[in-house]
Amino acid sequence: AARWWLVSLATIFMLASGVGAQELSFFTDYPAVVVSQGREVSLEVKLLYTGYSPVDVELSVAGPEDWNPRFETSGYPVIRIQTVHLLPGEEEPKVIRFKARPPDEAPGGDYQFTLTASTPDGAIQQSITVTVTLETEAEPEEEEPEEALQLAVDYPSLENAAGEEFVYTIQVRN
Repeated sequence: AARWWLVSLATIFMLASGVGAQELSFFTDYPAVVVSQGREVSLEVKLLYTGYSPVDVELSVAGPEDWNPRFETSGYPVIRIQTVHLLPGEEEPKVIRFKARPPDEAPGGDYQFTLTASTPDGAIQQSITVTVTLETEAEPEEEEPEEALQLAVDYPSLENAAGEEFVYTIQVRN
């Protein structure tokens, strides 16, 4: 019983002092991006866990649903994911992808997505706000016709034996 008491006190001390506390870093290097109409947003999102036991982290996205926002694996084969299993003590973050494609009729402007990673019990939760600026192509301005020389020929191609002379007529219009 004395050993159990000693272990329990050590565990309580570790948790109270922050040693062994569960930490989750959830981030992207590019929280604001610009995308052209018809192009898909594809951002690396990283998760780094410094807890003391393995944990499952659920992923969710709040934002324009018609953009089909989702999380996918960052390597081959690419699959859609909803939960990531994280191990303690990893030195490198786990990298996943956030993807979204604007609908064809979406007007240009800023769109916000809130990416959330949380444990099923809600004890750990982190969110990232990603702003996507959608650029629509401007209507091309009608160009003024430039005055130019026009060249015209009666026969666009001629054949003749090697070494023979060619007579070729070109009409120039101004």
